[in-house]
Amino acid sequence: MRLTPADGGLTASAVAEAPLVDHPGELLLAPDGSVVTLGTVPPEAGDPSGDLSDGPDLVLAVLPLGGTQAEVRAVGADPELGPPETGSGVLSADGATVYAALRWTVDGETVTRLATVDVATGEITATAPLGVETPGLACAYDVTLLPDGGVAVLVTAHRDAERTVDHTLVVRLDADLRPVGAPVELVPDEPNAGYALVPLPDGTLVATVSVGVDDGGEDDDTRLVTVRDGAVQVTADLPGTALGMAVSPAGDRAFLTYHGDAERGEDVAATATVDLASGTVVDDVFLCPNGTAYENAVSADGRAVVVTAACYEDGVPHVRAFLLAG
Repeated sequence: MRLTPADGGLTASAVAEAPLVDHPGELLLAPDGSVVTLGTVPPEAGDPSGDLSDGPDLVLAVLPLGGTQAEVRAVGADPELGPPETGSGVLSADGATVYAALRWTVDGETVTRLATVDVATGEITATAPLGVETPGLACAYDVTLLPDGGVAVLVTAHRDAERTVDHTLVVRLDADLRPVGAPVELVPDEPNAGYALVPLPDGTLVATVSVGVDDGGEDDDTRLVTVRDGAVQVTADLPGTALGMAVSPAGDRAFLTYHGDAERGEDVAATATVDLASGTVVDDVFLCPNGTAYENAVSADGRAVVVTAACYEDGVPHVRAFLLAG
């Protein structure tokens, strides 16, 4: 669905279908206006990869500008692991390549590798490990494109062999998926889990991380941190667990979606704006009393923010888009 700002809110200006795709993991906009969706096809809906497995297939659904039907292309197979099952990623600046964190299930364990995927064919053109040493498992939570054409990945990994303590690191790679420097740990002294990663125009990275996370406990607090030249600084304490983030074109504000609030309840969905220079929460907007706020996006002029959320009413989720002044 293509949303267009109009008097009084948002208007669905175009609706298109992606046959077979059950759950879109990423919705990516190319420079030519086409939309690339990285999503999964459940086994009961078809077998785009042709591997005859019982698991889901990962696909690209490409919708040209002005089109009404997306073309579905199976993401190709890794020589060792076969077709990936799920993934998340970001488009290159020219829209020709998806930089992705791809996931497979091997002997009951999740295996994650970084990859470049050709949008035109769906073929995997290169792969690389996450580059994080761990006695357990490592998972990429977010992949973002850097101003220099490289990528950064937010990785949460087990710190101990018992897999009871997580920690979060930022990994930088160049456009060919070669490591750039060592991984940077965001919170060295406490268990934590990362959720969102966004670059500023100067290459500084901003991440959301929940601290005090263990194998059965609750998030103690959520922080907004910046990573500049390998140094980590806490920029702000956030009201709740922040899953989505976007920054203003000038790089001076971060717009965050979050759920859970000490004052309004653990089920509330909301969005907050943080002034990155001062670390102050300058705006906090309630979305719904029972729900989860997900992805958001900022207009090119920075004057508007679109936020998506699943709001529950009588136990039924209703997916909504909110248009807010930036």
